[in-house]
Amino acid sequence: MAGKVIVAASSKGGCGKTTTVIVLASQLATIGASKGLTVALIDADENQHSADWAQMNGCPKNIRLISKVTEDNIFEAIEEAAKLNDFVIIDVEGSANMAIAHAVSMADLVIIPCKAGPKDGKEAAKTVKMIKRQEKVSRRAIPFSILFTDVNSTIITRNLRNLIDQFEEAGIDIFECHLNTYEAYKSIQSFGGIISELDPKEVSSIDKAQKNAKYFTSLVIQKIKDTTQVQESIEEGVLSHG
Repeated sequence: MAGKVIVAASSKGGCGKTTTVIVLASQLATIGASKGLTVALIDADENQHSADWAQMNGCPKNIRLISKVTEDNIFEAIEEAAKLNDFVIIDVEGSANMAIAHAVSMADLVIIPCKAGPKDGKEAAKTVKMIKRQEKVSRRAIPFSILFTDVNSTIITRNLRNLIDQFEEAGIDIFECHLNTYEAYKSIQSFGGIISELDPKEVSSIDKAQKNAKYFTSLVIQKIKDTTQVQESIEEGVLSHG
């Protein structure tokens, strides 16, 4: 069976895309380590921020990095990674380009990271339109969902509430949780490793960040859930780690 392909896509940079990819990849790898499951991390963003994290000390050993992927070879990279791994997570450039379109056309789930601002909402809507175009080209439905990022865990701002209302009125799926603002997320990007191995003396609210990351990952799994043994094993892992 081919691995599940998950794409983090946005036509705008600075939306929390890399944070989303790193958090998801590290959580899936941690859950799957005891079950022999592997996660391929494809970095097709020119900035290579996800690749930088994967090459630091502390990256889970069952994450397989495929870096410097371009629109010329992304089809082949995804196909090969899906043959060899249980999950394929793709970080694509934060701009409208063919690499995003190619990745989306092969996705089992597209996550659209979005911050709570009017410009961010418009860019997320552009990404939705691009996915809809790819559905016509691929002649299949492509599941996607908006993920609000860098959200204060205690306050739902007026801008965020307005964006949620707009997307819900348009019938666009939104993750039940947000990726909140935690120092732990910034720390693993800067210094490597995973949330659960951070030092609580150096980084605040690690437990809250871990809970947020686990919940987000469980929702991703739910969205791509099927009856295969791999998915059942992963879900059991999430529940046992929850």
